[in-house]
Amino acid sequence: MRRLLADDPLLLEGRVVLPAVGTLTLRRTPDGQGTFFLLYREAGHVATGEGTYGPLPAGMVQPASFSPLAHRQDLDLWRTVMREYNEELLGAPEARGDSGTEVDYDQPPYSLLNAALADGSLRVWCLGMALEPLNLAVCILTVAVFEADTFDTIFAEAVERNEEGIVISGPRSNGTITGLPLDAASVNALPPSRMSSPAAGLLQLALLHRDVLLSGPDHPQA
Repeated sequence: MRRLLADDPLLLEGRVVLPAVGTLTLRRTPDGQGTFFLLYREAGHVATGEGTYGPLPAGMVQPASFSPLAHRQDLDLWRTVMREYNEELLGAPEARGDSGTEVDYDQPPYSLLNAALADGSLRVWCLGMALEPLNLAVCILTVAVFEADTFDTIFAEAVERNEEGIVISGPRSNGTITGLPLDAASVNALPPSRMSSPAAGLLQLALLHRDVLLSGPDHPQA
């Protein structure tokens, strides 16, 4: 495969890819500071990236069930991200696509996430598509910025561990996860050899565009 792609591994017209989406979750406090969250991907619990820190949430872009309706309604990047939030931060069973039941996006937490997106207390950016250097897998890089009170309401029951690993969420305050500070010191303190490439890339891009990402809901998005 590497020989076939040697001329241009970024030329996706030459091969079929099943992309993943990795989302860097930021919690923005009223004073404009931001924190982030990661997932430590435990060995034996994930198909790829064992023993590394990855974005939270992350998952393959795929329908939630075998239903023909799901194949149509789930071909949606935001719905993929929402399902991963439900699974990885709230501990819901993974939508593996092995049943005929569609997801009801009018129920919490999906309805809460959609409402937050509509009122601006949640803002989402797509930073592009990245190629894993070792296995040439494709990951769509996104950032979701929540106002702190919105995040705390939606994820009031956030889990410490899910089916794939351990939620890295910093200290908990009255049961609420607060995250790690989004600054160069915190990012540089993470073990480089244990960082997945999507997580490392997202954090570097978030630092680069920190002022835009944390500008708040009253400022126009760039």
